[in-house]
Amino acid sequence: MSRTEGSPLRFVFFLSAFFYIYSIASIVNASLETGHPSSVDLVSSTSDSTSEEGTAAPPDRSTPLEEIEEEEHLPEDFFDLLTLELPPDTLPFSMQTIMADPSDPSITYDVPMVFNELVNDYIIFFQTRLRDKFELWLARSGQYTTLMRDILREHQLPEDLVFLSLIESGFNPKAFSRAKAAGPWQFIQGTGKKYGLRIDQWIDERRDPVKSTVAAAKYLRDLYGLFGSWPLSMASYNAGEGRIMRAMARTKAEDFWELKQSHHIRLETKNYVPKYMAATMIARNPQKYGFSVEYLPPFTYDEVEIPKATALRTIAKAAGVTVAEIKTYNPELKKETTPPGYPRYRLKLPTGTRETFLANFSPNSKREPMLGEGQRHRISRGETVSSIARMYEVSIESLLLANGLNRKSTIRAGDYLTIPTEKHRISRGETLSSIARKYDVSVGSLLRANQLRRNSMIQAGHYLIIPTED
Repeated sequence: MSRTEGSPLRFVFFLSAFFYIYSIASIVNASLETGHPSSVDLVSSTSDSTSEEGTAAPPDRSTPLEEIEEEEHLPEDFFDLLTLELPPDTLPFSMQTIMADPSDPSITYDVPMVFNELVNDYIIFFQTRLRDKFELWLARSGQYTTLMRDILREHQLPEDLVFLSLIESGFNPKAFSRAKAAGPWQFIQGTGKKYGLRIDQWIDERRDPVKSTVAAAKYLRDLYGLFGSWPLSMASYNAGEGRIMRAMARTKAEDFWELKQSHHIRLETKNYVPKYMAATMIARNPQKYGFSVEYLPPFTYDEVEIPKATALRTIAKAAGVTVAEIKTYNPELKKETTPPGYPRYRLKLPTGTRETFLANFSPNSKREPMLGEGQRHRISRGETVSSIARMYEVSIESLLLANGLNRKSTIRAGDYLTIPTEKHRISRGETLSSIARKYDVSVGSLLRANQLRRNSMIQAGHYLIIPTED
């Protein structure tokens, strides 16, 4: 074949290749314009590690649900599930604002909801790929939505804002993000402290479902006062009000859906509001979306005032419950004791145990002696061995002994001291098993703390060190 004869065929081939490549590029471009979720995290924080241009962090699939130590992310291939072929130069969704569920008018929303393609994509994702986890989050919502709704109502806020906690943490007080946001409302330290939460070496009130909800209500109220729009307020809760205000100033956008079309907010923030709306629609009407939820019972509790630096073991013993139950009801406590800086700390107990506790607990009774190896205290400027001993209500001698010091030793700010743990004087007839049960510790840990073996004999009048167990 001559060059002349082959030219038309080459021309046709190159023309076909050109249009094929052009069509692929158009689809990809359209997909970027839609803002559909790809690697978007489902358990978000009020501040995260994604860039302002919207590049999401890689997915982490190894995180257990019950103790979320890092944020969870949509799988990368979720992008393939979405409709991508939308014109890049037009508004990608036909938006329908609804105040009630069209299939059940009795279900009304107090935050205006928008039903669009992206919201529907999240609904499908929650129904399918994330179904097991989402159903567990819905079940856990039974514990907290009643008290959270009450707090939101007291602050004159829409009660449906409670479902921000659903997408932030799955209603998990133990949730902790890559950005070091914590608790059911995922506060970072700065914002948490600004809204009255105490966060220090003893306590992290971001994990307290009551106090953190009060802080979230105050923050959301301030955001709404600033923006006058719940979608913009929610976007600010996710990204920070400063970032949203700057993006609005650059784009001249007047609402969230207009701002969403710009490149001035993160992809995570673009998807945060649709994700909330999808989760809320399902949570308000789970049966419609194919969920059969067995809700956990509501979180109710008794409350008592506890003297400073009281061991949780002492409290549990007086209330007739375990240390684990005390920790479950008070997830904000970081140590095995109430904080020393609170002369009267308000502690939550399982419902029905208050009277038992009051009958058995004497705040003025002499504390059990302390000895041995326990928690650590970081020395602050101006503190002395005497002041630290008073703080923890231990003797100076036991504190010195636990740290290999004497009365002439000096301590320096920034160093650590080991705070002695409890010791138990063995009574006649007691066994290792009975003592372990008394203090809610395992026999094995009791043996290790005292360098004993299983066949070791114990004698009345001798002392055993009681270990601290997490």
